Amino acid sequence: MKGFSPHKRKLARRRLFALATLAIILSLLSWQAVLSIRGASSVPTMSVNGTAITKNLHVYDTGRTWAGEPLYQLKNNDTVALQRINIFSWSASLLPILYIGEQLPSDIESRRPLASPPYTLPAKQSLWFVGPASAQTNMFGVIWQADGHEEYVSVKVSEGE
Repeated sequence: MKGFSPHKRKLARRRLFALATLAIILSLLSWQAVLSIRGASSVPTMSVNGTAITKNLHVYDTGRTWAGEPLYQLKNNDTVALQRINIFSWSASLLPILYIGEQLPSDIESRRPLASPPYTLPAKQSLWFVGPASAQTNMFGVIWQADGHEEYVSVKVSEGE
């Protein structure tokens, strides 16, 4: 009877154990990120002239892709710049930022992600980032620094701009 040799069985068990361990670690990290983002959305956010800045943050699906992944626009409609900004997926992955400015450049598909953090999103401007390819992606975590402490909020993808 042909089958796995003891050596191959041992190797298969090690690989299975490694994959299971990796899956558990990623699940715990994802769960921790979701809890921290959800908890953050229920606390007061930074206010400017009585209007929460998060009401002026909007995410739009551009309908374009970069390296096969969907391209999103985060628009800051407020009068305050967001310092040290980062965007995360629901799986707690830091998402690459391709461009910050007023308009999306026509050559965005050939650009590399920005490589010199920290990033600042000026008032009345946008940043374009690459999101996960999941069809269920409709919310992102946005973190920035204000007055020496971090602010974070969940932003849902809006319909059209």
